[in-house]
Amino acid sequence: MNEARAARRSAASAGSFVGTFALIFAAIAGLFALDTFLADRERAANRSEARRLFEEGVRLERRGAMPAAVDRLRSAVSAERENPVYQRALAAALLAAGKESDAQALLTERLQHDPLDAEASLLMARALAGVGKTRQAIAFYHRAIYGQWGAGASGGRMQARFELVELLASKPDRQELLAELLPLQTEAPTDVRTRKRIARLFLTAGSPSRAMEIFRGIVRRDRTDADGYAGLGEAEFQRGNYRAACRDFATAVKLKGSDSSAEARLGLCTRVLALDPTQRGLGTAEQYRRSRDLLAATLGAFDSCTGPGRHASDLPLADSVRLALGRPAPPSPTAEAMEDNLDLAERLWRRRPPACPMPSSGHATEVLLKRWAE
Repeated sequence: MNEARAARRSAASAGSFVGTFALIFAAIAGLFALDTFLADRERAANRSEARRLFEEGVRLERRGAMPAAVDRLRSAVSAERENPVYQRALAAALLAAGKESDAQALLTERLQHDPLDAEASLLMARALAGVGKTRQAIAFYHRAIYGQWGAGASGGRMQARFELVELLASKPDRQELLAELLPLQTEAPTDVRTRKRIARLFLTAGSPSRAMEIFRGIVRRDRTDADGYAGLGEAEFQRGNYRAACRDFATAVKLKGSDSSAEARLGLCTRVLALDPTQRGLGTAEQYRRSRDLLAATLGAFDSCTGPGRHASDLPLADSVRLALGRPAPPSPTAEAMEDNLDLAERLWRRRPPACPMPSSGHATEVLLKRWAE
């Protein structure tokens, strides 16, 4: 009997323990559920507030109120720190406000979290380019081109390519520019405006043949496209086909009417054509006459540029040019005499100081001498 009572007491004690444990577990679960509920409510409130601040910041940025826009967007990021949309928007606003260093710090943090974020890489490239860090900017443009773009970022990759080639176009390395232009030409949209933009970049890259191919296609489809003819003229001009260039510039002027840029290029082209002693169809006497005119123009530009303070080593060469010009023209000039004049002109042109501007009257001379010196 004692054993039975002991067993009943033990069972009651165990049941009490289980019940107490169940109550404790239920209380913990209830508190956890309440805490989760409150945390979710807080996160939802933070997301709602962050969204409000973000939208307000975007509106302010569109109105040009940059300090206020930066303030709202910074608050949106503080409210929801892991939102990449808000981070990128704040970085873009900081760039627009001229705060490149702040933008770089924010974007560095973003790219450490997601190195393949193409939009953030594009913003970083812009920030670096804005402070003259060209090589670093180029690297981030490549990361933007080959990174991951969101579904709503249509055209971002192409925008990165164009920004990269525009940056390279402002630098002296034409080979690097050409290397980036070739894939851009393949991938870019085929509308006329984009094709003209690419063709002009090919001209900047020193590839007039590729530019000419694009411009020819444009004017073939539209014989009234004045800009197409002007671009075709520029391509022919770079190739040294001055007669064809003059015809294309003249067509552009005719189609567009008062176009000062096309008129100026036509005027220069006409002067180059009249001065060039190597044009086909010229007699030896005319070639010699033009070579003397070119030599005289080179000496005039040299004298106006260097002045009395020029280096003493330049004087013998300049005196040789004056001596050559002082001699009367031979009654039957030879091709060798013309070549002697051109050689003197090239040598004298190379002795001009690099920063010396060519007077407007000497631009035709500069065009020819640059071309022959290449």
